[in-house]
Amino acid sequence: MKKLLASDYDNTLKNQGVVSKEDMKAIEKWRENGNLFVVVTGRFEKPEELLIPIDACICCSGNKVVLDDRNEYVYFGSNAELAGLAKECVKHESTDNVFNICTPNGNFRFGFADLVKNDFSQLGDIPEFLQVSLLFDNDVDCEKVCESIRENVDGLNVLQNGRCVDVLPQKMNKAVGIRDFADKRGIEEKNIITVGDAMNDYDMLKSYNGYVIEHGHPELIRAIGQTTKSVARLISVYNKK
Repeated sequence: MKKLLASDYDNTLKNQGVVSKEDMKAIEKWRENGNLFVVVTGRFEKPEELLIPIDACICCSGNKVVLDDRNEYVYFGSNAELAGLAKECVKHESTDNVFNICTPNGNFRFGFADLVKNDFSQLGDIPEFLQVSLLFDNDVDCEKVCESIRENVDGLNVLQNGRCVDVLPQKMNKAVGIRDFADKRGIEEKNIITVGDAMNDYDMLKSYNGYVIEHGHPELIRAIGQTTKSVARLISVYNKK
């Protein structure tokens, strides 16, 4: 029976800037055996930019899928007010930060300083977005911004990963993106395996046979209850089943 392995990218598959040769070989063998391997990330990357053998990149934290043949499809955008979202971020952060926006029609970057200078008017030209991403100086500042957005801007799902925050439409997360991709490929839920390291991976790990990388977030390890040393080690376990 065909299986789908969905892996987070940073600090799960890629560690210290590289994907190990062991993981690469295991992924290649996994796919040769007729199974599927996808990366699920908060990044905006396309498959060829990851330089690994995959069937798709589920990016924007589940809200956009780019297939290995470069065809892509998106789920749905949020029409939540971007200016209101940006103003909440500016309250807690210096104006040297950058507001990164992924939309169905492309990606945009705005410096906080320019947004403030122009009274956030640039954001009025963007009717909907798939994900907004920001990077802060430390975890504490990032957590404050997340709390502020949740309290003051409706219709959003706010995901923190260390110093990074990803903001999506309310019902979107990595688990939703995986489920839709699996449905299109005819893969049953029981044959989906997931692996990640941070709290923004919780939904996908809780939903589908989830494992936490051994160096992952302690709270996530407690919540999920299953760990693995590496993607290659996890593949070896399922190759035996």
